[in-house]
Amino acid sequence: MSDIWRPKLHFTPKTGWMNDPNGLVFYGGEYHLFYQHNPYAPKWDRMHWGHAVSADLYHWEHLPIAIFPDETGEIYSGSCFFDANNDSGLGTKDNPPLLAFYTSHHAVSKREQQCIAYSPDGRNFTKYEKNPVIPGAENTPARDPQVFSNPVLGGYAMCLTKESEICFYVSDNLTDWKFSGSFSYATNCAAAGGAFAGPANCAAGGVYAGQKNCAAGGAYAGPADDDMTTNVVTKRELKEIYECPCMIPFETDEGLKWVLLISTITTADAKYAREVRYFVGEFNGRSFKQTQFPADNLLLDYGPDFYASTVFSNTDKKIMLSWLGNSDYVHDVPTDAEGFRGVLTMPRELTLVKTEAGYRLKSEVVSYDIIRQNGRQENDGTAGSDEIFTVTRKVRTGDILRIRCGGGEVIITVKENEYLVDRTKAGDGSFSASFAAQSVLSVPRMNLKFSLSESDKESELTVIIDGCVMEMMPNDGLSPATFYIFPSSRSHSLV
Repeated sequence: MSDIWRPKLHFTPKTGWMNDPNGLVFYGGEYHLFYQHNPYAPKWDRMHWGHAVSADLYHWEHLPIAIFPDETGEIYSGSCFFDANNDSGLGTKDNPPLLAFYTSHHAVSKREQQCIAYSPDGRNFTKYEKNPVIPGAENTPARDPQVFSNPVLGGYAMCLTKESEICFYVSDNLTDWKFSGSFSYATNCAAAGGAFAGPANCAAGGVYAGQKNCAAGGAYAGPADDDMTTNVVTKRELKEIYECPCMIPFETDEGLKWVLLISTITTADAKYAREVRYFVGEFNGRSFKQTQFPADNLLLDYGPDFYASTVFSNTDKKIMLSWLGNSDYVHDVPTDAEGFRGVLTMPRELTLVKTEAGYRLKSEVVSYDIIRQNGRQENDGTAGSDEIFTVTRKVRTGDILRIRCGGGEVIITVKENEYLVDRTKAGDGSFSASFAAQSVLSVPRMNLKFSLSESDKESELTVIIDGCVMEMMPNDGLSPATFYIFPSSRSHSLV
C-alpha cells in the first residue's frame, strides 16, 4: 500500500502527525508554512511547529522544526507577522524580524498563554524572553492568536479564541497587548421570553436591528447597538467550541468589508462534527461586528473533511489553506501505514463577491496550471501511478458523474439544488464506522445569483483527486467541498 494515499501536490508532513496550518506568511520571496506537528509518530501528541517553504504553494521543502515545546507548554496554533518597521525591537531597522505568535499550552495545568518567537531569517526562531505577552489562568482556554495590522486605530490587532467567544486585543509595538473587545453568540437577553434569536426577531414587516431585537418581553442586557466592544452571532446560542479565528479584509464597491472565519467544533444538529463558518461585517479597530445575517450558517467548505482555515499574511491575495480534519475519524485515517497522518487542502484564493443573497466567499484553486502539469485531465483511460486526476464538466440537473477510483468509484448525482456525493465504494472505509456512515453527502448547488431558477440550469463542476484527497469546486467556487477517500490504487478514470 506504500505511497498510494500520500498526495503529490497536497502538503503532508514528511513523517508523523499534522493538524492545523499555522503562521502562513509570504516572507523572503517564498511562502512559509508552519503547522501543528508531532514529528515522532502519526498520532496527535505534544505539539511542535513544523515548517516548510515553497515558491509556488505546491512543491514544498521540508525544514527543521521551527519551535519546540518547553517547560511552559506545548506549541499550539498561531500566526506569523512580518514586523517591517521593527516596532517590536526584536530585530533591526535593516533586518526587521518575522514574529511567530503562538499559544503555549501546559498539559497539566491547562494554562494557555500567548507567546512570541522571533526570527531574523525566517528559519531560526528565538523565544521572546518576556513571554507570555498575554498571560493565562489555569484551566482557562485562550489560544490560536492571529495578528494583523489595525487600519482604524493604527498599530496592530490580535484575535484569539476563548472557546465561547473571540477576543480582540490591540498593540502599538506587537509585544504589549490590551484587551479591546469580543465577539460571541448572544446569551444575555434578560427577562422572561428574552432569548436572542437573530434576524428572526423582527416585528412583522420590520427590519433586523441587531441587538435591539430581543423577543417579546425581553430586554437585551449587553452593550448598546453602537458599542462594538461585544457583538453577537446569529443562528444559535453557543453550545459549541470556537477555534482558529481568522480576520480577512476585502475591498468592495461598498467599501472595506471584513470576514471572520471561525473553525467550530459543532453540536449534534450541525452538518458535520467540525465546520469552518464565516461572518461578514466590519472592524472598528477594537472588535468585529457582524452586519450580514443569513438564515443559515455560511460555510467556507461543504465537505466533511475541512477545518482550521487560515490565510497567508504579507501578501495582497487572500490565499487559504485548511486541514482535512474531522473529529469523528481523523485520528484513525489509514495513512499511518505510509508513515503520516494529516493533509492540507490545495491553496485557494478567497474573494468576497456580491450575490442576490448578500456577500459570499468565493474559492478558486491557485495556479491551476500546476495541477494540469502534474496530472491528467478528463480523458478516458487510467492515470499513471504518480499523477493527479482532474475532471471539469458542464452539468445539468439529472446528470450523474462516475469516477472510477482504483477498484471502486465516486458517484456524483446532480440535483436541482444540490450535488449528492457518494463515496461509499471509493475505497477503504473499514477503519471507522463514523467514516462509513458519512458516505453519501450533500453539497449545495448554486451560481453567483445564489439560486438555480431553472431545473435544467447548466453549471460547471471540477473534481480533483490526489492520493487520499478529493476536492470539488462547483458553483463558481461558492460551495467547495473536501473529502477523504482511500482508493486501492492511483488508477482513476471517468466512466
